[in-house]
Amino acid sequence: MKRMSFARRNALLPQGALIIPAILLGVAAIVFLIRILFPGLFITIVTPLWRLSSFTSGLVGGATSSFQNQAALSRELDAARAENAALTSENDTLAGQVHDLQNLLGSRTAPPKGVLASVLARPPESPYDTLIVDEGEASGIVPGALVNGPGGTPLGRVASLTTSTARIVLFSASGQKTDAWIGSNRVPITLSGAGGGTFSATAPKDAKLAVGDVVYILGGAALGTVVRVDTDPSSATATLRIQSLINPFTLVWVSLSRSL
Repeated sequence: MKRMSFARRNALLPQGALIIPAILLGVAAIVFLIRILFPGLFITIVTPLWRLSSFTSGLVGGATSSFQNQAALSRELDAARAENAALTSENDTLAGQVHDLQNLLGSRTAPPKGVLASVLARPPESPYDTLIVDEGEASGIVPGALVNGPGGTPLGRVASLTTSTARIVLFSASGQKTDAWIGSNRVPITLSGAGGGTFSATAPKDAKLAVGDVVYILGGAALGTVVRVDTDPSSATATLRIQSLINPFTLVWVSLSRSL
């Protein structure tokens, strides 16, 4: 009866269920015996695995560091490109200023007469035929001082001042009257400002003035040219339309005298 009962209990266990625990127990016993009989063997076996793990970590860390270095270099390159673009823009600005000053002063090396001033406001920011510049009483400028543009072309006179700025009314301002002469025969005329850098004047018809004749003021300084001549058979005079040599809308630098 006891044998029958034991056989039944074994029949209830799945076939092979005791094999895995037995194997695990045997492996544990073998490892224990190796640790007792050969203490350094386990470390000898595991050391290459540790080294491989350390080498792999180094590779991963090196790759990560390389990516980080590349990103930093890329940022530095972008910053250098932006700085180079800014310097190029600044050089272009300085080259433009040098060009403007050469147009105003010529290529001579002698110091210019008067005071150079940068135009702060011009039409349409300022009233038509009016300029605001960045030099004033502190530079010795006085009301009524003559103002010249590129090539020494007379532009107008200082109307009012502050310590560091001056307001200039151009000869072409509406209502301004300026004595001048025209042509090789020096025909005297009176210019009337018509605004926007233009003038009108009348002259004897028999003076035979023509489009392209140059108008001079102030001892021989060229101011503008005749762009149209209107005549009337019933009148002995001709009406001249004159354009300034300088476009007031594009002025950047002017020269202000320290005297009238």
